[in-house]
Amino acid sequence: MILLPTSSIIPIRDVMAEHRTYLPLAGLGIAFTAFSEMFLNNIKRIPGRSIATLIACVGLTVMLMYATRQRNLVWQTKLALWQDAAAKSPNKSRPHNNLGNAYLLLGNASLAANNYRTAIRLDPDNIEPYYNLALALKNLGRNDEALQMHRIFVNIVKRKTSAAK
Repeated sequence: MILLPTSSIIPIRDVMAEHRTYLPLAGLGIAFTAFSEMFLNNIKRIPGRSIATLIACVGLTVMLMYATRQRNLVWQTKLALWQDAAAKSPNKSRPHNNLGNAYLLLGNASLAANNYRTAIRLDPDNIEPYYNLALALKNLGRNDEALQMHRIFVNIVKRKTSAAK
């Protein structure tokens, strides 16, 4: 239900994505604030409860700050982001393809190639990892394999474009 405002009639590959929850969470934030205010106003009427409430609120705030900091650490580098995404979605092609891109940017063509192969195995119709694998193989000096992978990429593109006509 929370994703309803960001849903569309066109099917999407990634049902859950952090950015898709930003707008719907605004409503939950407003509701949480309203209920918190009602709770705090009612708790004031009970003697000795204001200190316990303050401690609970501070504790909750500290826990949420810690959780936010931990999540922000993932966004510090492309490599950390895509390692986290691939670990959390091991059966999706896109995180492995992008993890391969991060490794390739860092000069580790071998790990990049492994991730591109995983991406291809998970979604053979995704053309990006074929092209990227060809680049990684070329960087590794395996030109014959790179050329073969590039041919596979071109054939898939031709098949997809002829099917779209």
